[in-house]
Amino acid sequence: KNLSAAISGALVCLISLVMAGGVIWYLDQSAIAESKNKARIVVAEQAHVMEMAISSALSATYALGAMVTQGGGKIENFEDVAEKLFPYYPGIQSLQLAPAGIVRQIYPLKGNERAIGYDLLKDPHRDAEARIAMQSGQLTLAGPFELVQGGIGAAGRLPVYLPEKGGSKAVFWGFTTVLIRFPEVLGNSGFKRLTNEGYEFRLSRILPDSGKEQVIAYSSSADKLLVDAVIFPVMTPNGIWNFAVVPGKGWRNHGFLYENIALGTLISLMLGWLTYAYLSLKSINAELRMHREQLEKIVLERTRNLVAARSEAESANAVKTRFMANVSHEMRTPMHSILGYAEVGKARSQTAKPEFLGDCFGSILAAGNQMNRLVEGLLTLANRSWDEQSGLNIQEIDVVKYSHQIGALMELRAEESGQKLVIDTQLTAVTMVVDPMRLQQVFEHLFGNAFRYSGKGATTIFRITEAELPSRMSAEPVPAVAFEIIDQGCGIPDNEMKAVFEPFYESTRTMLGAGGTGLGLPLSRFIVSRHGGAIDLANRPEGGLICKVTLPVLARC
Repeated sequence: KNLSAAISGALVCLISLVMAGGVIWYLDQSAIAESKNKARIVVAEQAHVMEMAISSALSATYALGAMVTQGGGKIENFEDVAEKLFPYYPGIQSLQLAPAGIVRQIYPLKGNERAIGYDLLKDPHRDAEARIAMQSGQLTLAGPFELVQGGIGAAGRLPVYLPEKGGSKAVFWGFTTVLIRFPEVLGNSGFKRLTNEGYEFRLSRILPDSGKEQVIAYSSSADKLLVDAVIFPVMTPNGIWNFAVVPGKGWRNHGFLYENIALGTLISLMLGWLTYAYLSLKSINAELRMHREQLEKIVLERTRNLVAARSEAESANAVKTRFMANVSHEMRTPMHSILGYAEVGKARSQTAKPEFLGDCFGSILAAGNQMNRLVEGLLTLANRSWDEQSGLNIQEIDVVKYSHQIGALMELRAEESGQKLVIDTQLTAVTMVVDPMRLQQVFEHLFGNAFRYSGKGATTIFRITEAELPSRMSAEPVPAVAFEIIDQGCGIPDNEMKAVFEPFYESTRTMLGAGGTGLGLPLSRFIVSRHGGAIDLANRPEGGLICKVTLPVLARC
């Protein structure tokens, strides 16, 4: 009997050790995941500081670009203007004008004489970023690299396009360039904080011409590739840097691990001894059985809680990463425009003509409206409290009259874009129950897409016809009205027809310089679905897109 009890006790101890090992492994992985989440928060904060420092310094290119455009390709008294701008942009080394890609003017000139006459588009080692900026029409950060005039720096190059004489086509004039000092511009990015907290870091980028990695900054022992590092993207103008961080002592807390191993071993030994005592001492059988069952319940309950907590943490981290990567980019673009034109307006408020100041304020207003639309879209997607019928302002409307009202509004936008809108109403007298303001919001999104992706001189057709929708209650269809927006744009690839309804998604045909936020179609589908309707997309054989909104005559919200 004692041998059998000893064998049983040993088996229980072995099984408990295996179970404890599994729990310890899970706790260890959870602790590592928590450490990585903490590191992601720290590196995200430092990446944001770097982005703001670089963006603040490079925003001077917008001011210079506006002056070049206003001056028809010239800036009178460039040195005086640059001298006044210089104090507003800490971290910059020089301001440059490069008509046709050749550096002609620099402030300050002293110490930068060797850069005069340097052709940005003919240097085989550095022309990649210049051509990327020229092709995309966006501000692009090049470097860091060794400067022609000596030292290390990086250049923000903004391509400037001027109207062609006698025509409406824009012609490439050259670049306005801001040279920033490295690593001085990153001096306040918190590298010392990372080192003090025991992290090793490595900041790098991929060279566009060779595809090789260029290390920008690193800690003393991180000159080589970091293993199992947390990597966070640093969004630079028209580019991405990689910011990698790893603790100097590794992600694992060895003290915590050893404590859990000791505790697990102790518990396993105790279970083995209790089993031995249980089989040896019949008198305490019931009590030991109850104790073991209670321990098993505790272990299982804690395991379930840990699994649920880890799943929630990973889900929240994924949502946060996606939000920051997309929304921060969409908000920075109009914000840079606002800051740039505000700086120009402030700098020239005493001398500029009213027309110039009006253009500045107009650009600021347009950028502000763009940011306002993005914020309104985000709030609508985040706040679903109006998805019930009580949240819609339901009214009975005359479809024909309402269609002509929408058409009149959209005709003005079409004229502003140099396009034409044709209204094709094939209805006589039909009424329907909808929220007219929400429905107008849908048409503004859809017509905005049609005008944005169609060229000047294009014609967009707004067709309203009778239609049917499948019934939720019976096999008989319900009467409906179809609103078709037929444009002459670039269309959408067939394999992206579903993806474009996801927030922040942009089609591969429209994502270069279109200016969309990726929220219009998701918001439109959400509003239409609240009305019991549907949105369908289809490409035209001759080119362009058909966007069809079908709504029931009677509300089904």
